[in-house]
Amino acid sequence: MTDGFTISDLAAILSLETDERDAHVAFGRHGHSVAVPGPVVERFAPATVLGRHLAYGALFGLRLAIDRAACGFDVAQERPEKPAQVYHHHEIPSIYGDRLPRLVPQLTLEWFEALTGEQPVSTGWIIDGLQFVYILETGKFLHVLCESDLEKMELGRDKLIRDARHALFYDSYKLKPREKERTDGGLIRIFRTAEGVTAGRVMLLPDFDYDAARAHGCFAMPSRDTMVIGRPSSKEHSDEVFERVSEVTVDLLDSEALPLCSHVHRMDTDGVSAGEFAGDDKLPASSEAVSLPDDATIENTRNA
Repeated sequence: MTDGFTISDLAAILSLETDERDAHVAFGRHGHSVAVPGPVVERFAPATVLGRHLAYGALFGLRLAIDRAACGFDVAQERPEKPAQVYHHHEIPSIYGDRLPRLVPQLTLEWFEALTGEQPVSTGWIIDGLQFVYILETGKFLHVLCESDLEKMELGRDKLIRDARHALFYDSYKLKPREKERTDGGLIRIFRTAEGVTAGRVMLLPDFDYDAARAHGCFAMPSRDTMVIGRPSSKEHSDEVFERVSEVTVDLLDSEALPLCSHVHRMDTDGVSAGEFAGDDKLPASSEAVSLPDDATIENTRNA
């Protein structure tokens, strides 16, 4: 457990400003804000793993909702059939686009839907409580793909989802671990980035680390920005490496600002398993733990 974070710290990581108003806390950006009742904010206890997990799920949904209201992005502009002429190699658009999958708590979808009335395009994963959503960075905004967007786009749902996975693969192939730990039983690697996509790279397993899968390795995504992969030196050491990855996961859950999941998953060349909880915190938590009031709205503070 850590007392090193505040609600304002967690909000700032998600590019949200905070403003205490009477019995509410307003979270905002780009001239828009949402007032959240104090009793709800109290559930975001930043000194606990569960509190930070709930804060991440809810506030990221709030941030996506504000971005959708503020950015004015027209999805018809995304990946046009005939892109504008380019003159430099680095300007050539990817054939798969720039929309990437992100693994988020169910709570993120629920807060987004409550504030916008829109339903994000999402795909499930191997455990309940986590969903992949499909996000495009458009300047200073994050645009989450919604069902209502599909009818305005030339590409169909299946191709958009498939292309997002391909784009994630090409975004990930140069990724190197930030930390390594060698044990008698194998190798533990910790991958970290700050763009919010790291946990979503589990979508690429077992292909992302086929050697670990071949040795019956394991993996975890303790936070939005962290992925841990255990590669046994042989199949006989898979349990030993699994136990060590579980210990590392518990330590990371305790220290990470935006905890995501406490499962540790086994994998082989055929796929990945639903996994087992590491430690006492059972994440992802139920989305019923924190509900946004029915009358919550996005306020345009520029005109206030």
